[in-house]
Amino acid sequence: MLKVSFKKDCKNVKTYNEKVTEVTLVGELKMSIPTQEIPFPIYEWMTLHPSVDVVQSYDNYRIELTGKSKRAEGDKFNPVIGERIAESRAKIRLYKFLTTLCTKLRKHYSQMLTGKADCFFYTAVDKHCIATSMLKYQQLLDKEGKHLEKLLQEL
Repeated sequence: MLKVSFKKDCKNVKTYNEKVTEVTLVGELKMSIPTQEIPFPIYEWMTLHPSVDVVQSYDNYRIELTGKSKRAEGDKFNPVIGERIAESRAKIRLYKFLTTLCTKLRKHYSQMLTGKADCFFYTAVDKHCIATSMLKYQQLLDKEGKHLEKLLQEL
Protein backbone atom coordinates (compact mmCIF):
# COMPACT_ATOMS: atom_id res chain seq x y z
CA MET A 1 0.00 0.00 0.00
CA LEU A 2 2.74 2.48 0.94
CA LYS A 3 6.31 2.22 -0.27
CA VAL A 4 9.20 4.63 0.08
CA SER A 5 12.16 4.18 -2.21
CA PHE A 6 15.46 5.99 -2.32
CA LYS A 7 17.48 6.16 -5.54
CA LYS A 8 21.19 6.76 -5.97
CA ASP A 9 22.23 10.25 -4.90
CA CYS A 10 19.25 10.47 -2.56
CA LYS A 11 21.39 11.54 0.38
CA ASN A 12 22.94 14.98 0.81
CA VAL A 13 25.42 15.40 3.68
CA LYS A 14 26.54 18.80 5.00
CA THR A 15 28.93 19.53 7.86
CA TYR A 16 29.16 22.85 9.66
CA ASN A 17 32.23 23.93 11.71
CA GLU A 18 33.19 20.31 12.40
CA LYS A 19 30.37 20.34 14.92
CA VAL A 20 27.03 19.78 13.17
CA THR A 21 26.29 17.17 10.51
CA GLU A 22 23.08 17.37 8.52
CA VAL A 23 21.76 14.57 6.29
CA THR A 24 18.90 15.23 3.89
CA LEU A 25 17.16 12.24 2.33
CA VAL A 26 15.05 12.59 -0.82
CA GLY A 27 12.85 9.70 -1.84
CA GLU A 28 9.67 8.70 -3.56
CA LEU A 29 6.51 7.70 -1.72
CA LYS A 30 4.18 5.47 -3.71
CA MET A 31 0.67 4.79 -2.50
CA SER A 32 -1.82 2.32 -3.89
CA ILE A 33 -4.56 4.84 -3.06
CA PRO A 34 -5.16 7.41 -5.81
CA THR A 35 -4.64 10.96 -4.59
CA GLN A 36 -8.28 11.88 -5.18
CA GLU A 37 -9.31 9.02 -2.83
CA ILE A 38 -7.25 10.27 0.12
CA PRO A 39 -9.52 12.19 2.50
CA PHE A 40 -8.70 15.90 2.45
CA PRO A 41 -7.77 16.17 6.17
CA ILE A 42 -5.22 13.36 5.75
CA TYR A 43 -3.90 14.81 2.48
CA GLU A 44 -3.59 18.23 4.10
CA TRP A 45 -1.80 16.78 7.16
CA MET A 46 0.55 14.90 4.85
CA THR A 47 1.46 17.82 2.59
CA LEU A 48 1.68 20.43 5.36
CA HIS A 49 3.66 18.27 7.78
CA PRO A 50 6.24 20.44 9.61
CA SER A 51 9.16 17.99 9.64
CA VAL A 52 8.65 16.00 6.42
CA ASP A 53 8.35 17.79 3.08
CA VAL A 54 5.85 15.95 0.85
CA VAL A 55 5.19 17.21 -2.67
CA GLN A 56 2.76 15.50 -5.00
CA SER A 57 3.95 14.63 -8.49
CA TYR A 58 2.01 12.78 -11.18
CA ASP A 59 1.23 9.44 -9.50
CA ASN A 60 3.44 9.54 -6.43
CA TYR A 61 4.96 11.91 -3.88
CA ARG A 62 8.42 13.33 -3.52
CA ILE A 63 9.41 13.11 0.13
CA GLU A 64 12.28 15.02 1.73
CA LEU A 65 13.45 15.03 5.33
CA THR A 66 16.49 16.04 7.32
CA GLY A 67 18.27 14.65 10.35
CA LYS A 68 20.98 16.42 12.35
CA SER A 69 23.71 15.42 14.76
CA LYS A 70 25.69 17.80 16.92
CA ARG A 71 29.07 16.98 18.41
CA ALA A 72 29.13 17.30 22.17
CA GLU A 73 31.69 19.59 23.76
CA GLY A 74 34.89 17.69 24.44
CA ASP A 75 34.19 14.96 21.85
CA LYS A 76 36.45 14.49 18.86
CA PHE A 77 34.78 15.22 15.51
CA ASN A 78 34.05 12.01 13.61
CA PRO A 79 32.32 12.70 10.26
CA VAL A 80 31.29 9.06 9.71
CA ILE A 81 29.58 8.71 13.10
CA GLY A 82 28.01 12.16 12.71
CA GLU A 83 26.60 11.18 9.31
CA ARG A 84 25.26 7.87 10.62
CA ILE A 85 23.56 9.55 13.59
CA ALA A 86 22.02 12.25 11.38
CA GLU A 87 20.81 9.69 8.83
CA SER A 88 19.33 7.56 11.59
CA ARG A 89 17.44 10.57 12.95
CA ALA A 90 16.11 11.34 9.47
CA LYS A 91 14.90 7.75 9.07
CA ILE A 92 13.26 7.82 12.50
CA ARG A 93 11.42 10.98 11.44
CA LEU A 94 10.34 9.22 8.22
CA TYR A 95 9.14 6.08 10.01
CA LYS A 96 7.17 8.10 12.57
CA PHE A 97 5.54 10.03 9.71
CA LEU A 98 4.65 6.83 7.82
CA THR A 99 3.35 5.11 10.96
CA THR A 100 1.06 8.07 11.67
CA LEU A 101 -0.05 8.22 8.03
CA CYS A 102 -0.91 4.51 8.02
CA THR A 103 -2.80 4.91 11.30
CA LYS A 104 -4.84 7.81 9.90
CA LEU A 105 -5.64 5.86 6.72
CA ARG A 106 -6.54 2.72 8.69
CA LYS A 107 -8.93 4.66 10.89
CA HIS A 108 -10.56 6.30 7.88
CA TYR A 109 -11.04 3.08 5.92
CA SER A 110 -12.08 1.02 8.94
CA GLN A 111 -14.75 3.64 9.55
CA MET A 112 -15.91 3.17 5.97
CA LEU A 113 -15.98 -0.60 6.46
CA THR A 114 -17.61 -0.76 9.87
CA GLY A 115 -18.90 2.71 10.65
CA LYS A 116 -16.59 3.09 13.64
CA ALA A 117 -13.10 4.59 13.69
CA ASP A 118 -11.82 3.73 17.17
CA CYS A 119 -10.93 0.09 16.62
CA PHE A 120 -9.97 -2.04 13.64
CA PHE A 121 -12.11 -5.15 14.37
CA TYR A 122 -15.74 -5.00 15.45
CA THR A 123 -18.50 -7.35 16.42
CA ALA A 124 -21.28 -4.85 15.83
CA VAL A 125 -21.59 -2.59 12.81
CA ASP A 126 -23.40 0.64 12.05
CA LYS A 127 -26.25 0.92 9.55
CA HIS A 128 -24.36 2.91 6.93
CA CYS A 129 -21.11 1.12 6.21
CA ILE A 130 -19.64 -1.36 3.73
CA ALA A 131 -19.83 -4.29 6.19
CA THR A 132 -23.58 -3.81 6.68
CA SER A 133 -24.14 -3.48 2.94
CA MET A 134 -22.12 -6.65 2.33
CA LEU A 135 -24.21 -8.61 4.85
CA LYS A 136 -27.43 -7.26 3.37
CA TYR A 137 -26.52 -8.27 -0.17
CA GLN A 138 -25.18 -11.64 0.95
CA GLN A 139 -28.53 -12.35 2.59
CA LEU A 140 -30.38 -11.20 -0.53
CA LEU A 141 -28.11 -13.41 -2.68
CA ASP A 142 -28.78 -16.44 -0.48
CA LYS A 143 -32.52 -15.74 -0.49
CA GLU A 144 -32.62 -15.30 -4.27
CA GLY A 145 -30.57 -18.49 -4.77
CA LYS A 146 -33.09 -20.45 -2.70
CA HIS A 147 -35.93 -18.83 -4.62
CA LEU A 148 -34.36 -19.88 -7.95
CA GLU A 149 -33.87 -23.45 -6.67
CA LYS A 150 -37.51 -23.56 -5.69
CA LEU A 151 -38.61 -22.28 -9.12
CA LEU A 152 -36.43 -24.85 -10.91
CA GLN A 153 -37.84 -27.69 -8.78
CA GLU A 154 -41.38 -26.71 -9.78
CA LEU A 155 -40.68 -27.27 -13.48
